[in-house]
Amino acid sequence: MNTFKIKSNTVELTFEKEYGNLVGMSVLNNEWSILARPHLGRNWELLIPLQTRRNNPVFGYKQKLSTLYVSEDGKKAEMSWKNVVSEYGGTHDVHVFITVEAIEDAIVWRTRVVNNERNCIVENVCSPIVGDLRPDGLRNINVFLEGYSNPTILNIRPNFTNNKGYWGVDTPTLVLNGPPAHTPYFLIRSEDNKGIYIAPYQNQDQHTLLRFRLFPGFVTDDAGQVPMDDFIGG
Repeated sequence: MNTFKIKSNTVELTFEKEYGNLVGMSVLNNEWSILARPHLGRNWELLIPLQTRRNNPVFGYKQKLSTLYVSEDGKKAEMSWKNVVSEYGGTHDVHVFITVEAIEDAIVWRTRVVNNERNCIVENVCSPIVGDLRPDGLRNINVFLEGYSNPTILNIRPNFTNNKGYWGVDTPTLVLNGPPAHTPYFLIRSEDNKGIYIAPYQNQDQHTLLRFRLFPGFVTDDAGQVPMDDFIGG
């Protein structure tokens, strides 16, 4: 796999060069490999509803890069995907541009979507997508977010918290937004105090959500148990 890296003072990201998928993510100061299974690498996702089918996604991990620029110092990458192909609507005159930049301790991710079609709407933009989230060993992972009067803590592993109905999603899904919804701040932490902080780099008047999805699903539905092995065989 041909790859390149973007590295800040605290986080190192690894991307593959053909599709621009994020295939590695490590927190340096506590040696936490958050994304350690490259085959789960992802990048972005769009939703472009059709007149005959609303659920028409565009999966970024299936789109080959149109352009790629990586700075010599490994601090910045610019990627583009042009004329994206949706699952049920064919090719669209829609282009995705992503800049990933290391700024001191942070990794800043900027996404821009250009839609040149009159008869289609890009309804959702999911970016970035981290395709794997796992602790070292079998430790727990929790998500901390701002609550009404106290922090809210939700479990991700070993038991996944599902807060969406089965009639609206294909896999167990947890969607988080803090008050106010357009400025969410989240801390993902394992039980040995290893964590990563996710927040907008600049406040913008945009509705921003953090979404977790469990693929392919629960081991046991009653407890929401997460599969522990690297691969699942049937």
